[in-house]
Amino acid sequence: DGVPKKRGASDRNRARVTSREQVSKAPEIDDENGDQLVGSVDAKKQPRRKADTDCWNKEFLQARAKREERDYLVEHREMRLKMKQECKERIQRRAAQDEELMRSYEGKQVFTYSGQKLNFTEWQYDQWRKRLANHSNVTYTYSKQFQSLSFPLVKEEQIIKDQEEEARQRFITKRGFVYPASRTSAECRQGRRSVSEARAEDLKQPWAEPKPARDHREAGCGPDFDCIPTNEYDLFGGYHKDGTKNPAFFTSVHLVQAGIEVEQEEKARKEKQQWLDKVVVE
Repeated sequence: DGVPKKRGASDRNRARVTSREQVSKAPEIDDENGDQLVGSVDAKKQPRRKADTDCWNKEFLQARAKREERDYLVEHREMRLKMKQECKERIQRRAAQDEELMRSYEGKQVFTYSGQKLNFTEWQYDQWRKRLANHSNVTYTYSKQFQSLSFPLVKEEQIIKDQEEEARQRFITKRGFVYPASRTSAECRQGRRSVSEARAEDLKQPWAEPKPARDHREAGCGPDFDCIPTNEYDLFGGYHKDGTKNPAFFTSVHLVQAGIEVEQEEKARKEKQQWLDKVVVE
């Protein structure tokens, strides 16, 4: 009829199948480089204009095949066995040394706790300090690093104890504390009311009569404050200047007047009467 018809989904699917068949049936043509091209303009595949990439390296594959991988598990196992053997030998050697040391203290009392005075470990430290005291410009340490885990050649607790004892000796006499203290022959010859040397020096000073700290008669100083009130110019005490009493002196606005109570009672009576007048009896 000359009127274009609307294509449906089935028509579009048939068109796609037809285009695929045309592409598959299209002849293959070799281009000038020797690559094959599909004889269809609608083909999305672009023509190949370079050779295939060579991604193989025979030398690398041979080197990787001959390379020996490092087995860390075996190394760790061997290292662990070696450390275990060294630790066992060290424990045996230490046990032999301890046994030899303890054999020299058979029959003697040994204190193993750190809070006691005769601590066995501290006693050994003291012995080492005595041996190393004569070595100068030398640092002894338990570590390979400098000034790390160094052995102290000085016992701090003993230094503090010696300082405290020295300070205590300054206040202690050789004869000890005796009360009452014995008197010398010179002190016995003195009288009971004798004064000390310092008091004797004070008594040699000339006598000065005591005087007040401040003189009121000095220039620029007036009399002290007097708290006695005066009513020379103002009313005071509820009296007039002529001496008569002021009756309104103690009158206050806050005090209740004489007729205020009667007024309040009358007001209450009127309010009650107004309320009664409003009541209606049926």
